[in-house]
Amino acid sequence: MSMTRATNGWVRFVLPVIGMSVGLAGCGAVPQPLKEAPPLTRSASCQVGDQGIAGRASSTPQEAIVMNNDGGWCWVFNSGVMWGRQYGPWLKLTVPPGYGEVAIAVTEDQTRVAYRPKPGFVGEDMFQTVDETTNFRAAYRVTVLR
Repeated sequence: MSMTRATNGWVRFVLPVIGMSVGLAGCGAVPQPLKEAPPLTRSASCQVGDQGIAGRASSTPQEAIVMNNDGGWCWVFNSGVMWGRQYGPWLKLTVPPGYGEVAIAVTEDQTRVAYRPKPGFVGEDMFQTVDETTNFRAAYRVTVLR
């Protein structure tokens, strides 16, 4: 009977790890994170505020970005912690913005998600990302003032 308990505990712990490894292996070679994110010209008016509530589950947390359309970028840094180590999550753009562009740079300890509006655009925009490792989705709401 104790073997059954040990086996069940082993199955509960090891199978998810094996499944995660097989899932990653099926994707091909995992790219190496960058040492640092490539430089971007930052908007002078970039303001970022988290609209999610830390420590509470949400189906799609939101990041709020407020900026002027001065040709620069505004960005948010994301990071995760696994086995006591901070890392940059592998984010992928799932819903592109309608009035701008997004640049995602994964580094060893954080991921930069940057947005730049199209020239002359003023108004509201949005885009979404997903963490390819955990399937965690996030929405970004952008307000371009002028």
